[in-house]
Amino acid sequence: MLTLTIGLLRKRPIYVYGFRPPAQVVIGVGSIALITRDLILAASTSPMHFDSQETQIGLNNVLIDGRVKRQFCWDRSFVWPPDNAQNIVNLVESGRYALVVERIAKPPNVVRAYKSAISQGLIRLETILNIESAVSARPTLIGVIELRAVGSGKPFWRYPRQCLAGQYINDALSRLGIRVV
Repeated sequence: MLTLTIGLLRKRPIYVYGFRPPAQVVIGVGSIALITRDLILAASTSPMHFDSQETQIGLNNVLIDGRVKRQFCWDRSFVWPPDNAQNIVNLVESGRYALVVERIAKPPNVVRAYKSAISQGLIRLETILNIESAVSARPTLIGVIELRAVGSGKPFWRYPRQCLAGQYINDALSRLGIRVV
């Protein structure tokens, strides 16, 4: 476990845990995870307990230089129906991309987020309502980052999580060692 305390979220300590795939890690509300091909990192403002064997990590593991890839987010490439979630696994296994997964207590308003896409006819309201139904059960934010370097940049939990995903995404994430609860 790595404990960071200076200048972070609300000046509270952040606890970061590292795991090597294929470890099984459960991410609860208020926790953030970064998933790469070689490493799973989980961060929280409160200490967590995991059943998996931890890997020793340092600051160079939690700093990522990369770019959020909006075309892999909901607003450009909809991960729907659930069998398309396999694409997320392929992105991470390529080694060029990482996922940021965040569990939140309150679901986002998907209809409001994609109001303009609905009005332009890019997506049907029925589809958005189905997505909102799935997201409201277990709200999870998923961001895809194109990795440039590990060990430089900013801590991974500071990246914007710009993608939305529902409960069905667990099938893809579990193959990467993450289960959202």
